Amino acid sequence: MRIILPLITICSILLGVSALSCYQCDDMNLIYDQDTVTDEQKAEEDAAAERCDSSRIMECDPTDGHDVCVAHFSYAIATDYYGNRKIIEFVNRWCGATSDPDSSNKDTICGKFENDLDELRSSGVVTIEDDSVDCQVQTCSTDDCNKLESERFWEEEEDEEGEDGEGEDEEGSGAKLTFSLLLITFTLLAAFGL
Repeated sequence: MRIILPLITICSILLGVSALSCYQCDDMNLIYDQDTVTDEQKAEEDAAAERCDSSRIMECDPTDGHDVCVAHFSYAIATDYYGNRKIIEFVNRWCGATSDPDSSNKDTICGKFENDLDELRSSGVVTIEDDSVDCQVQTCSTDDCNKLESERFWEEEEDEEGEDGEGEDEEGSGAKLTFSLLLITFTLLAAFGL
């Protein structure tokens, strides 16, 4: 009987560990900033539009060290070779690891974005308005938390989640599972009189 208690406790701890879930997708807007927009330009805007939604929430792989959700927002205004002024807004969302600066560090991620802009500038194809450039990185460690700048792209989902698009479970599914397993453990302990 004394061996049952440690076994139940170990099983509860092992089963109570759950993977973090994050949005893993992109949001993008391309907007022509001019008085008249041709049908071709409107089609280009529509084709460039990408949207995340709750169907793109996926579990992260803890064996890869994924311990945070990451959202990277970038914004720039560019003028192309033909004089067309474009606003480009982009958010990339993924699972990251705090131990890997390439996947979670603002300086590293925004540094790569700046390098990409420098390449565009040097190509001569576009002119980037330097004062328009914005780069933000959000890291967080609760389920589905990487929603940086979501209001720019998402329509509110008003299904079973509630009016504000937030689920009622702030703690995530891992907390429910851990609580359930602890409840089962205490019930078994009481049943065996331990």
